[in-house]
Amino acid sequence: MNYFITGLPRSRTSWLANLLTYGRSFCLHDAVGPGTAALEVVNRLTALALETGCDCVGDSDSGLPFLADELNRLLPSARWVFVHRDAAAAEASFINYFAGRAYRGGSVIRAEAVPMAFDRAQSALAEALRLIPASRRLDVPYEGLENRVWVRAIWEWCVPNEPFNGARWEQLHTMQVNPIPEKIRSQRTEDGRRRTSSFASYGGQGHEGVLAG
Repeated sequence: MNYFITGLPRSRTSWLANLLTYGRSFCLHDAVGPGTAALEVVNRLTALALETGCDCVGDSDSGLPFLADELNRLLPSARWVFVHRDAAAAEASFINYFAGRAYRGGSVIRAEAVPMAFDRAQSALAEALRLIPASRRLDVPYEGLENRVWVRAIWEWCVPNEPFNGARWEQLHTMQVNPIPEKIRSQRTEDGRRRTSSFASYGGQGHEGVLAG
């Protein structure tokens, strides 16, 4: 099964990718880069499922709305999660975190360019919400990511065959977690099987967490 998690930038998509990379699930973060086609994303998910043996693979990514129409056509049974964050708060957070820094390996972000970019992101998100039917969509308030009930609902929506791991939720809830992008990822499941994934080959990012700053 495939799933997608999206929202405006700074809607904790990396945190959710960390949470859901566990057991039978593997979640990319920011698989959509400049010029990425929907078919490339689908191919990455297919390759990831074959390499890891996971039942559920997905992408948690604020760039997904720009590809929603094509992704919906290519993967008509995929489940979606939309995280709804106040646009002004998300924009302010983005400026605070990214202004003066390269974003997704691209050019350096200029603060004065962010409002126009967020206008485009909001338009794409609204169109994605129109395209994805309610039967395949879970709408979550941004504040709900601090709530165990909401997070469990996301888990069970995206990874229905893997029991909710309350201990993992508690661990990630109490610390700031950032993804490690450039290394070959390795993860042990509880039964001791070793899974490895070279995310460099996907152009994606790994999700073993580290404490921020």
